[in-house]
Amino acid sequence: MNYKQEFEDAKQIAIKAGERLIKEKNLEVLSSQGKDTKAKADIETEKFILNEIKRVSDFPLLSEESYQNYNNVKDVPYWIIDPIDGTLNYTRTIHLSCVSIALWVNNSPIFGVIYDFNRSELIYGYVDAGAWLNDIQLKAPISRPKSESILGTGISTYIDLDNDTDSLQEFVQKITSYKKVRLLGSAALSVAYVALDRFDAYMEKDIKLWDVAGGISIIHSLGIKYEMQEVSDFGYDVFVYNHT
Repeated sequence: MNYKQEFEDAKQIAIKAGERLIKEKNLEVLSSQGKDTKAKADIETEKFILNEIKRVSDFPLLSEESYQNYNNVKDVPYWIIDPIDGTLNYTRTIHLSCVSIALWVNNSPIFGVIYDFNRSELIYGYVDAGAWLNDIQLKAPISRPKSESILGTGISTYIDLDNDTDSLQEFVQKITSYKKVRLLGSAALSVAYVALDRFDAYMEKDIKLWDVAGGISIIHSLGIKYEMQEVSDFGYDVFVYNHT
């Protein structure tokens, strides 16, 4: 089935949502529990995106701020939305956050759209069609040796490092084989940066699907290798890699 119209709609909705975030700059934090931050802008932007999508599509919706309402329907495409990936960055005016919208079916990507509104970079990909940065079609990035590669990563909000020292030791062992390691505070941008050849790999444990769905769709569109293992409700251990 062709989802090109939904693809075009998603791009326009992501841009509109990002423009609202730049214009309104609502930095109010509603809650900050443990390592998780919820901002008023998260709620407002999600509401805007959901309303826009509902105007053009009746596919089910899975979104970070209202995932409890999601009912999985097999064989039916569903939207996966992160209104602001990198919320804490956004509230502290660290310019590393984005809007992420994806369409998947049966746990496989159809397309993904990421809008880095701080840089006016629209990164998008459609499986079996390709990926683009704004209007420039992307080529599959070059593959470097692991020892010359940059790894993007993060430490999941849902991992208790105080009581899970084994996971911390495993994490340290894995990252030391890379030339450099970067933590952006945005999983969506980190995955997209592999597609843009800014990073060579991305790895994170128990990251939520809405954080990575847009980026995974884009790297899948370029044939970049990735692994996803479900470890909790909507949580996955994810490894994206383009190195030897």
